[in-house]
Amino acid sequence: HMFGGMDMKGMFPNEETLILNTSNSLIKTLIDMADKGDKTDDLNLISAHIYDLAMMSHKPLAPEAMTGFIDRSNKILGMLAAR
Repeated sequence: HMFGGMDMKGMFPNEETLILNTSNSLIKTLIDMADKGDKTDDLNLISAHIYDLAMMSHKPLAPEAMTGFIDRSNKILGMLAAR
């Protein structure tokens, strides 16, 4: 990443692309939730969790991201147990 003798690597944040399988039943449910707009908090919680799972498949999460992942895991499990 050199440009005219200047190191450009530190000038741009890392970009990641998350590709979702829209045929997946969980993703279909999330799309349906987003269309209805009635469970925005749950949608954000689950979406962040899916993103962290995808990131974990490629590299370890940073400590603060891992803490968020664990907190979300506990919240999601609590939601499931309350059903």
